[in-house]
Amino acid sequence: MDLVTVFAERCQRIGRALNLSTEENFTQALGMAMKKDLELAKAKKEGKENELGLMFGIPFSVKDLLKQKGFLSTVGCAYLCDDFATEDSVVVKQYLKAGGIPIVRGNVPQSALSIHCANLVFGEAKNPLQPERSTGGSSGGDAGMVAARCVPLGVGSDIGGSLRFPASFCGIYGFKPTQSRFTRLGHAPARRLRFSSF
Repeated sequence: MDLVTVFAERCQRIGRALNLSTEENFTQALGMAMKKDLELAKAKKEGKENELGLMFGIPFSVKDLLKQKGFLSTVGCAYLCDDFATEDSVVVKQYLKAGGIPIVRGNVPQSALSIHCANLVFGEAKNPLQPERSTGGSSGGDAGMVAARCVPLGVGSDIGGSLRFPASFCGIYGFKPTQSRFTRLGHAPARRLRFSSF
């Protein structure tokens, strides 16, 4: 629980000041951390520590573009400010299954289509290394939070440089898996699709 408390405090103090975050998940995260502490104590007693997930008890950020149950996925667009997710994206589910604890959501450029992280809903993300500079985009909020040590890692996405630009701009490591290695199910659309019958 101490680990989540330290990072949550940094997210609130630094992440918000630099417009790196969109929403916090602190209350739920602290509840999850308390359960993880009990699970860890039990696993130690039974000698089963090696059976805990690879992300067990580690706080992480989730890019605004990725659906997370009960939270907004605005993609920096005002018309999506009532788009509360009804379930977690597949990627978020995998991190939860591995024992991770989502504590904050990362800012993105409007429609997640820019190498500069700014939108009219949550503002311009500022680089924690030099606030007058950009964090990059579109996973800029998450990259900035990692660089500012608000979270040990962030979960983003990348089609045309959305992980690679922010990692470079913020001086951190970004990992982009091979194309189609991960599903895009649970990614919020930057626009609503309308279909017409012919």
